[in-house]
Amino acid sequence: MENRNRGWSDGDVIDDESLSLSKNHAVSSAGNSPSKPKLSLYIPGSAPSEDSTDVGVSRVRYWRASSSPYDLEQPAQRLIKRPQQQGGGRTGKHQNLFRMKSMGRVPTPAVAASGRKKSLPAFPTAIQPPKLKNSLVDTCVVVGMEDSGMKVKSHRNSSSIFSKSYDPQILAVMTQERVIFPLAGGHLEPLTASPMPQSANHDGSAGLFTRGPATSTNRRLSMKAFTLSSLPDFEMIANLPQLCFPSDAYVLREEPQERFKFLYLVLTSIEGTRSYATCLTFYRPYYSAKSSDSDSIALFRKHIQGTVQCWVPVTICLLSAQPYFSTLKSCLSSLIPGLEANVDLMFEQIKTLMLYLYWVPTPPSGNVCLSFVLPKWTEIRVVPPDHPHKPVVDIPIHLPFLCLTLDQILQVLAAIMSQQSIVFLSNDYALLTPCMEAFLTYIQPFKWPFVYVPVLCTSLLDFLEAPSCFLMGCHSSHKSRIQQVDGLVMVDIESSQVTMAANITLPTFPQAAINSFKQQMLSATSKYYDLAMMSLPDEGTLEGDRQRRQHHQRQFHRDIQDSFLHLLATSFRDLQDYYSFEQKRLKKEEFLASRPEEERDFYREMFSLDIFKPFLEDRLNKKNDYYTHIEKRIRPVIQNSTVPTDQGRLRRSSVSIQGSHKRGQLEQTTVFELPPFQDFPDGHAYFQNCVDRLNLKVEHSGVPSIRASYLYLRGMLHLACSKTVDALNDFHRLFSTDMSILPVELIAELLGKLTDNEANQLRGKELYKHPEIEELMRKQPRHRPVPISLDDLIPDSNATFTLMEFIKQIQLHEIAIDVAVIERLFKALTAGQNILDAVTFLHFVNAWKEADEEVKLVPLSFYEDHLDNTESVLKVSRLIKSAHGTGRLVMTDKRVFFLTGGSNQYCEVIRIAAIFNIEKSDYLSILGTVPSLRIVSNDRNVPTFEANLKSERNSWYTLLTELWSGKVIAAAQKDPQIVQQAARNVLLLDAVIRSAENVDAMHSKQLEAAAAMLCHFTRLKVEGMDQIPVDTSSELVHKFNPSSNEPQCSTVEAMVYTAGNRSQSFEEDTPKLWCAMGAGRIKVFDGSNFGLEEEITISEERICCLLCVGNDQLWAGSFNAKIHIIDTLRFQAKILLVDHQDIVSDMILSEDKSVAFTASMNGQVITWNVETLVKIREFCLYSSKKTLNVIKHHDSKLWCCNKYDVKVVTEEGTVLKVLQYPTDQVLTSAILFQTILIINNQLWCGCNRHGQLVCWDAETFDLLEVIDVENCNGISKLEAVHGRVWACSKRGKIHLFDAETRKLKKVLDGHEDAIRSICLAEERYVMTGAGSSDGKVAIWRAKFVMT
Repeated sequence: MENRNRGWSDGDVIDDESLSLSKNHAVSSAGNSPSKPKLSLYIPGSAPSEDSTDVGVSRVRYWRASSSPYDLEQPAQRLIKRPQQQGGGRTGKHQNLFRMKSMGRVPTPAVAASGRKKSLPAFPTAIQPPKLKNSLVDTCVVVGMEDSGMKVKSHRNSSSIFSKSYDPQILAVMTQERVIFPLAGGHLEPLTASPMPQSANHDGSAGLFTRGPATSTNRRLSMKAFTLSSLPDFEMIANLPQLCFPSDAYVLREEPQERFKFLYLVLTSIEGTRSYATCLTFYRPYYSAKSSDSDSIALFRKHIQGTVQCWVPVTICLLSAQPYFSTLKSCLSSLIPGLEANVDLMFEQIKTLMLYLYWVPTPPSGNVCLSFVLPKWTEIRVVPPDHPHKPVVDIPIHLPFLCLTLDQILQVLAAIMSQQSIVFLSNDYALLTPCMEAFLTYIQPFKWPFVYVPVLCTSLLDFLEAPSCFLMGCHSSHKSRIQQVDGLVMVDIESSQVTMAANITLPTFPQAAINSFKQQMLSATSKYYDLAMMSLPDEGTLEGDRQRRQHHQRQFHRDIQDSFLHLLATSFRDLQDYYSFEQKRLKKEEFLASRPEEERDFYREMFSLDIFKPFLEDRLNKKNDYYTHIEKRIRPVIQNSTVPTDQGRLRRSSVSIQGSHKRGQLEQTTVFELPPFQDFPDGHAYFQNCVDRLNLKVEHSGVPSIRASYLYLRGMLHLACSKTVDALNDFHRLFSTDMSILPVELIAELLGKLTDNEANQLRGKELYKHPEIEELMRKQPRHRPVPISLDDLIPDSNATFTLMEFIKQIQLHEIAIDVAVIERLFKALTAGQNILDAVTFLHFVNAWKEADEEVKLVPLSFYEDHLDNTESVLKVSRLIKSAHGTGRLVMTDKRVFFLTGGSNQYCEVIRIAAIFNIEKSDYLSILGTVPSLRIVSNDRNVPTFEANLKSERNSWYTLLTELWSGKVIAAAQKDPQIVQQAARNVLLLDAVIRSAENVDAMHSKQLEAAAAMLCHFTRLKVEGMDQIPVDTSSELVHKFNPSSNEPQCSTVEAMVYTAGNRSQSFEEDTPKLWCAMGAGRIKVFDGSNFGLEEEITISEERICCLLCVGNDQLWAGSFNAKIHIIDTLRFQAKILLVDHQDIVSDMILSEDKSVAFTASMNGQVITWNVETLVKIREFCLYSSKKTLNVIKHHDSKLWCCNKYDVKVVTEEGTVLKVLQYPTDQVLTSAILFQTILIINNQLWCGCNRHGQLVCWDAETFDLLEVIDVENCNGISKLEAVHGRVWACSKRGKIHLFDAETRKLKKVLDGHEDAIRSICLAEERYVMTGAGSSDGKVAIWRAKFVMT
């Protein structure tokens, strides 16, 4: 034992000499030698206990961490006391402790006598088996009793071998490359279907773990030992023996009636990765006799004098990275007939099964499932996950409904969501994992981040006393012991009981969400298979009945998942209104203030829990997943989204859940059949046959999502055969089919391991000319700046703010977000200087908060009884006198009210829209003149209201005038959002005026100039912005700003209107306006009220053109030469076309809508099949400059507008005609073509830098006319509407021409910047979008009388 203190690491091996150690000092790789020193579990801050568990992995960890040999006999004083639970806090800091202790006895690395480290054996390259990355099974582990002698674990008061419990051992580990026999000195074999070498000992004991004949191959593979610690998941493997026998392993006197039983486990690594084990336990016949060692029992395969027959348990465990419990149960069940026939061939049967299962891939999320047939067994199907962000569901998740009531299920759900310590009890260990996995499925998208041990063995029951939150499962026989532990929630499955400690109070979900959930579950649970099938005829075959049952169960499980998802989405949907995406935080206090009193405790507790944090982070990062989709469907419809946001106390009414939730129906599943396993000699041949079958499927599949699953599977098979380039080719094609299943991490790993030759192959094909994978991987969370605390701003400090620093702080304090507004505020506070001092900033922010607190004093009854749902209070006056008596004046964004003092009676003084004039006045009284304010109505029958505001008169006049001016301009411009901006100005003005009362504020002596700086709409009204031309006013319907609530206006690069299906009531079928806003963003607005529904970020580059294809696709062309295809129902960009070499400048459909033509600036034109997304043809209009702007399809020809000419070409690319500007002089930069339009067989061409329209005959190509457009410095867009040509100019005007006569009929003054986009809405409206200086969308009538 001279090597006792040596530090060994994973992968240490021994040679043949090491195997001759004496019996008392043998070192087993399973780590269970009787002579092995006892190693207590080392817990930082704990003292060793008498029953400390031996944890070999801890020893390995400390050996590695220490530069000196680790002494196994450490003094006890080096271990300190274990920390006690404090204050009921529930965190996961002891999670690693549970994982470490639950590993039990980890195999200790074998040690060579010489202390030398030998290299591991390697298989020859010629027989290296292929390794499938997405294999159905990761590892197979066989656990049982050591044939050479069972190690006694505990004694009862009896000498009988049947009253003792025994230590189970790891008998074999089978990976995709090899089979390892730890008890045979780490003996290695390749995983093949060849029979395993066997020999029998002279005494008749079983020789299953001795090495076979010394053939050349066998000698090469077994001369050196292989330790389990060399496996990547050895920690979880070492944990299996005790978990496979949670109530200890016993030898039976007689064959059990239930010889085969299943168990399901979930193993968690130190890194937090979970593996799912499906275990089959059965009993083998042996003969046993007590050995000379009192702690060891010998086993024999044959009867020998003095031995008795016994039945010894063996467990086969299949470990998978995904929870395919039911599928792997079917696979293990296929072994049972062979085991019943000849159990001596157990290892041969297992090896053959594993060889086949390692060839089975798992499908990606979608509608393609795989089927395979094991020899002499029925078909087995591998189902895909429902969504890329969800694990597969392969368990009967309805089991809790068979054991618990609906109220009890909600009670358990609340316990999980509130991070309680929960213990599930059952008389059958096999029920624990499925039931607990079902509850973890119910809480999705929330994830349980703490200790999770679905099956807790008897020796680890002390875990239940740990000061942490956990989910554990125990046998019901321990119930009396568990009840002695404080602070637990117990769920007894068989007795249908949920009990909890007296000090536990569970939060309650909002009642509206509970009621809706119960209604849905009542509908779902009525679909139990036996109930649903009573009215249907039987299937003709057992296989048909089995498939129908499976499909029905999948639909039933989908309904259950949808019901729980709907419960969570209903409970948390209103958080959307309180997300601050810029600061990446939730406005918790504001949200709590908006909820009914009875709901606040629930949300307050949820906000403080760790389980809520990842969910909130996903929402703030705008994660587009299955939760986001259902949340949008159940959110109440906002009737008017263009009103001001609440700056005081905006009334937030509780909106009941309207309408019923539409359950997701299972789409038709496509089955891909794997070839028969026994027809192929090895994995390479099998995978190549699968690839050949997938080639045909990819070629003939017309559905992109189905083709994407085939490409994914083929890529994984190519990768298993070491064809990295072919695999990357398949993964790259996912960009044009379904990016949601793209294996990003795997691709990044592969790209980093490419050889120079492979990298050259990829570069030669230009597959990664634009680094899509790098874009996905490089997104790092941005540093979030923190607002300056007011406590840090000392009044006499010398701190100052520049304009940029001031803008940042105002935005972080959520006072304002618009940069132009903040710049005006900066000028107002600094009195024209370039620096703002900290004192003035402090006064301003305090004044802002003071005004906010005053508004909160308005009684809630006022909001409920008098205000609209979207109306907010802006200002409340001091106590004043008016004709209505003594009281207070209240200004909202829509009206002025008078609150009578003492009685809290409100009367409406006037609506802002009804104001005719606002006047300063002096009221004469017996005490003299009192400053007052007169509000004159535009209705002569309404008397003028006069309020004696005294010292507040001037401020109220300024504020009310700004609001009124904004309202007047909004009515004239037909832009309701202007009222929102005016309301924001009122609040800023009020804070500026209040802060000027401090003499040390920079603007205190120049208050009038400061106020005038912020009276933006008052000034615009004086300048005549409320007066617009009659033609413009009559044809303009509505305006709105797509960049509302953003720091700056963005250019509306492109627009598309989708009509939807008005016969349906679901949100997906409503009309929508899609606006490309630059920086890769597309905003989706409701087509009826133009409220923002969704914002999609699909690229870091500008989106410059949009095209609606069919009923469910939107194509977006970008500056980075990509075309993103968006699912219009789910708002997801799942497909990417990357065939263009330059900026995608335009996209159009053919006249019959069957194909799409896309063009890029370099003259490249590609024709696409819109159904299959397959490229039909491609050509390039060669040009020395990048000048191709617009393409049109007319008369089976393409009309391509370059800056210098218009080329008429065939669909194949043959140039038929070149049309140029009609002049004999050399073209100057002032005359360049920008856009074209074809109407009535006339080609209209607009000049970019000159106000001219050039018209040709589209058949003869004869020049018809050159039209000079007055007051125009360039035509930006052309559109044909009802026989009229809408010529949009760079000055924001729209010139309307008669298409027949080519005469100017009207001029519409629509924007303050160039019109950059135009689209039609059902031939009823025309929509125009402007550049960033204006940034607005205008909606015009398409049909009107021309004068």
